[in-house]
Amino acid sequence: MNKDTNEQLFPDAEIIVPTAELNWWTRPEVDGMDLGPTRKGLSQRIRNTMATWKNVRPVDGEADLIPGVRAIQAAGHSPGQVAHLVSSGRQHLLVTADVSLLPALFVRNPEWQVRVDQDPLMAVETRKRIFDRAIADKLMINGPTGSYQVSAQLPKTDTDMLSLPPRSSEHGLPLVAQG
Repeated sequence: MNKDTNEQLFPDAEIIVPTAELNWWTRPEVDGMDLGPTRKGLSQRIRNTMATWKNVRPVDGEADLIPGVRAIQAAGHSPGQVAHLVSSGRQHLLVTADVSLLPALFVRNPEWQVRVDQDPLMAVETRKRIFDRAIADKLMINGPTGSYQVSAQLPKTDTDMLSLPPRSSEHGLPLVAQG
């Protein structure tokens, strides 16, 4: 949406949003919460725009959004956050959104918490579940915020502890790139 006018930039595009996330952000009591300076006024803006737009499609739970893209529940950082499993044939990529804001730390220490997670305990459980799924299903994993510069698989040792190689890129990412 246009930051000055709140008008839709792509009014003909379908906007798919988790129902839990939309419901949370459109509650009037969120207006009074301190969510940091970058989110100040955001709930009112969403309530006055997205909640009334005709091209918004709320989805519940784990759902197929479009062919080859499935929403995976990943609440914790925010109440309705989802990760996305992108599939093409037998290849799969798990795009983790804000499940792990700092992968170099959280892959090794999923129980660590950060202040920006709205439900820190749920965020920890989500990280463990998402990482365990990525490992068990041998999924490529990636994140959209620039924190993963490569797609990678997370290895697991015989003792079920994450075992990652030392820093391996200019960004310090402890991930093994798959070719």
